[in-house]
Amino acid sequence: MQDFMSFLNEKILKQMPRSELMIKLQLKYDEFAGLDAITLSRWSNGVTKPSLYRQLLIAHCVGCLDEYFERCDVPKVPKINEVQFRQYTSQFDSSYHQIKTQSIDSKVKYLKSTNKTTRHLYEYTFNIPSITEVVEHLDKQNITFDVETFYIESSEDIESCVYFHEYCEGIIEKFGVEEKINELNIDIDNLLFFGLTYFRSSVHCEVLLGLALNRLIHSYFNIPDTLLVARGATSMRFLEELGANLVHSRQQVKGLGNMYIYHINTQKLCSNPKLLSLAVQYHPVYAHYFQEDKPRELNLDERLYEQLKQPITK
Repeated sequence: MQDFMSFLNEKILKQMPRSELMIKLQLKYDEFAGLDAITLSRWSNGVTKPSLYRQLLIAHCVGCLDEYFERCDVPKVPKINEVQFRQYTSQFDSSYHQIKTQSIDSKVKYLKSTNKTTRHLYEYTFNIPSITEVVEHLDKQNITFDVETFYIESSEDIESCVYFHEYCEGIIEKFGVEEKINELNIDIDNLLFFGLTYFRSSVHCEVLLGLALNRLIHSYFNIPDTLLVARGATSMRFLEELGANLVHSRQQVKGLGNMYIYHINTQKLCSNPKLLSLAVQYHPVYAHYFQEDKPRELNLDERLYEQLKQPITK
């Protein structure tokens, strides 16, 4: 593993002069409007380095995301970020989330299909009236769209799940949050929606988030805004610590707790130190399945093998 200075010099600046890199960055991202030759020289000499947010923007701008993940060190996570993340994931190790004993044949899987053919993976969320209303509304309008899902499945059950899609119009309409979305100047046609997640354990949470973040960074990084659904104070607090803002709440869900919708800038979400470290950690697993031109051996860490027992399948 190498630091950002080596990545910049050996991968990027060998392919293009500094002046060209500066122009590309300035034209594509407002964050680099004030970038000058002195600052770029400091980065290449290792005197300073850009923030994680800017590092991701640079790697994405020049089409070197995979090399960035492979060559650069796993980001150092500030203690406060680590504590916040552990507080969030520890809730999934409670007896409530582990009513069923984890199966020894659990497998991590990925599926991209329509909302109607993937719904069995997250149909447990239909017990929440607000979500049922949205699903029924979309079915009545015969609205079909692609959904991407990372999930952990045993022979008996779907144990954990993360799903997301680009279609938001009907959901926003049914929840009645058009006015709030307009106030935030969010383009509904250029927006990503993460549905309600479920994790059997903290390990499941880390694995699925790590893979979903890779997908987000590689395929949806330039979608400026993301909506996320949360339930419970712990999840709300975690999203707010990431920098997300509450845009909608449903507090009339009897017996099932409240449901909240948050908004966050997609690139800021991806560049959070803890989340980016998860993306780097699980990048080899992600790349094995999503970059068939670069086949590599599947190499899950020992702890993950102990938890899941099976390789990731597609």
